[in-house]
Amino acid sequence: MRSLSGEVIRLSEHRGSVIMLGFWARWCGDCRLAMQALESIDEKYQRAGLITLGINVGDSAEQTAIMTKSLGLRFPILLDTSSSAGKAFNLESMPLIVLLDRDGELRYSHQGFQSGDEVEFAAQLHKLLNE
Repeated sequence: MRSLSGEVIRLSEHRGSVIMLGFWARWCGDCRLAMQALESIDEKYQRAGLITLGINVGDSAEQTAIMTKSLGLRFPILLDTSSSAGKAFNLESMPLIVLLDRDGELRYSHQGFQSGDEVEFAAQLHKLLNE
């Protein structure tokens, strides 16, 4: 997928790293809270080998850029304009948080977000980073 900066990013380029994906859309209030939680997790674990990618589903690049800036997100944001990545990860509701292990295998998936869910994300992530 193409990032907001125009770079093409492939998950296969990050083999060997633990990857956290956050699927979101600007109209989704819970997504905003989830993406801010992922930003905090990313800050804490990126030195340990975490790659965090936000995947915006369905919004224009301009809308996504405005929301990304307002949320203070610093990790790369990819544009899933055709919803193909969402379909590949069985996106049924947003936000969707996915953790992939160092071999690119899906190890954790969580749909929706409530305050406190980030504790579970971090615990699952910690396990993967220590494998």
